[in-house]
Amino acid sequence: MPLMTPIVNNNGTSRAMLIEQRTKVMDALYNVMQALKHNKPHGRDYEDTEKFDADTEIWQTRYDTIKAIRLDIMAEAITLYNGEHKK
Repeated sequence: MPLMTPIVNNNGTSRAMLIEQRTKVMDALYNVMQALKHNKPHGRDYEDTEKFDADTEIWQTRYDTIKAIRLDIMAEAITLYNGEHKK
């Protein structure tokens, strides 16, 4: 997924605020990931292993998507922290 690349400048949002915004999103996504762990399918809830496997795959896709978004936002925060996006 492409990263957002804001330009830090005197007329814009401060570097610290841009990083803080991303940190808050990362924290929220981490909480979503933890909640999803409690929602992972368990074999005892299925009589049919095919349905269990299908639901496990759905769950994994959801988890991986949230994780990928969190990692992208982390990469943005690191890039901003390192000062790689300057005007």
